[in-house]
Amino acid sequence: AAVLEEARAWFVGRILHRVDGGDHVGFVLDPVKWGGAREPRRAAGRGAGEEPPLRLGDAAAIQPGHPAD
Repeated sequence: AAVLEEARAWFVGRILHRVDGGDHVGFVLDPVKWGGAREPRRAAGRGAGEEPPLRLGDAAAIQPGHPAD
């Protein structure tokens, strides 16, 4: 699989299921290989430590059907 050199984190997985979503297709993957962030972001206002590059809460405010920016 191709991995972008500047990707902060990535994974590759086997497709277990495809789910028809009408105007899109969802995939359920079984991760087989992954790489971590080279420069983890720091936890803002939560003391010292590192957080993952993306958390579910980072995308919570995205509305379905939003325009791609």
